[in-house]
Formats: sequence, structure tokens, C-alpha cells
Amino acid sequence: MNRRCFRGIGFTLIEIVVAVSLFVVGLIGVFAVLPTVLKSSKRTAVSTQVALYSRKILTEVKLKDYSWLKEYCSSPSGCPLDGGKGDFSWNVTVEDSPLGKGLSRVRILIGWQEDEKEKQEEFYTYIGNLSF
Repeated sequence: MNRRCFRGIGFTLIEIVVAVSLFVVGLIGVFAVLPTVLKSSKRTAVSTQVALYSRKILTEVKLKDYSWLKEYCSSPSGCPLDGGKGDFSWNVTVEDSPLGKGLSRVRILIGWQEDEKEKQEEFYTYIGNLSF
């Protein structure tokens, strides 16, 4: 066989070194961004859980009678709706609203540990006494 036929087949050593080094630079870039992406994903999951817990608690508040809420959730000793699940804890308080008679403000405070720091989120809504 003629030697000239095989010269164009395959890669040179320089081409292989350049391709491998570009591949390594790309991998380093991907691995540099990975911790930030994972942390952001965890934060999003926690925010979703907090929103779901607040919605669940708000539904429980709406199912209670207005007079029950005023009696049991206005005292400093705590509300029976207070509680927790897993890494989350919550506190419900009901106080008179400055907006008018027969209207109360409900505060839901949800707390959790994140990166060895205590985090909390507050949610507010208003409920009214329809029998005044």
C-alpha cells in the first residue's frame, strides 16, 4: 500500500491535547457553578415549603369560628394552631385590627434553620366577624 493514503487519517498529538484541554476547561466551569445552583435549588424548595405551610395554616384559621380565634389565639400563652413539622415551626396570633371594629389581623410566623442561621417569614391576613 501507498504511504500517502494513510497520512490524512486520524488526529495529530497537538489536536488531541487541544481538544482535551478545552474539555477540561469546560468541566471546571461546570463544576464551579454547581454549588451555587444546588444552594439556589435548596432555597427555592424551602420557600415553597414555607408558602405551603402558611396556606395550610391559613385554611385552618378560616375554618375556625371568629370567637374561638379571638379567645384562644389572642392570649400571650399561644394559640392551639401553633405547631411545627420537621424543620419548620409556626406561631399564629390574632389581634384587633386598626382598620375597624369586627376585623382582626392574623399573623402567621414560620421559622426554620438554614445554613446554621434561624430564618423566619411572616404572613398576614385579616378576618372579620360576620355576626356583629
